[in-house]
Amino acid sequence: MSAFRAGPSASKATKPLRVKVLPPSAFADTWKGRPREPARIGIRLVGHDIVDVAEQTAAEDVAHLAPGTEGSDERAIWVDAYNTAFMRGILAQALCSPDDVDRNYFTDAPNDRVRVPFPPRTLRALWEEYETLSLETSPTTPEATDDEIAALGTLLTLAEPLSGVGVDTQRRLRRLVSRLRAELIEALPEV
Repeated sequence: MSAFRAGPSASKATKPLRVKVLPPSAFADTWKGRPREPARIGIRLVGHDIVDVAEQTAAEDVAHLAPGTEGSDERAIWVDAYNTAFMRGILAQALCSPDDVDRNYFTDAPNDRVRVPFPPRTLRALWEEYETLSLETSPTTPEATDDEIAALGTLLTLAEPLSGVGVDTQRRLRRLVSRLRAELIEALPEV
C-alpha cells in the first residue's frame, strides 16, 4: 500500500453555492472549445486579494484611455472598459467546476482564458450572478431593517428619486433597483 494518501474523492468535493447552466449560444462562436450542449459552470466568491489584483489589472488595461469628466462620452467608455476588465479579473477566479468549488473552470491560465469564450452579454450575465451570490451570502453584506425597507419605499415614490446623483451612480442604482424588483416579483408573484 502506498505511503501517500489518495487525493480527495469526488464524493468529498464541495459544490459551489451557485451553478449556472449556459446554452451553447452563450459562448463565442469563434471559441474552439464551444460546447455543443448546455454547460454547467460553478460560481464561488473570491477573496479580497483577488479583488485587489482585479482592480490593479483593470486599471492597467484602461491606462491608455482618458477617463474623461463625469457624464461625458469619454467617461462612459472608460468606465465601461474598466468595469469589463474588472469583471473578467473576478470571474476568471470565481468560475469553478460545477462539482468542486476548489477547481477553476478554466484550469490553465484562467485570467487569459476567460476573455475568449464569453461574449460581453455572457460576461455581464455571469457578473450579475456573481454579484447576486455575493449579496445573498456574504456575511459582510448587512441586511436591511424593516425601517430601512420602509424608508426605501418612501424614497422611491419621490418624483425623481435619483436627481442630483451622478450619471454613473444613477446607472448602478437603476441596475440594483431592477434586480431587486425582479427578485421581488419572483418571490411574491401574487402581488
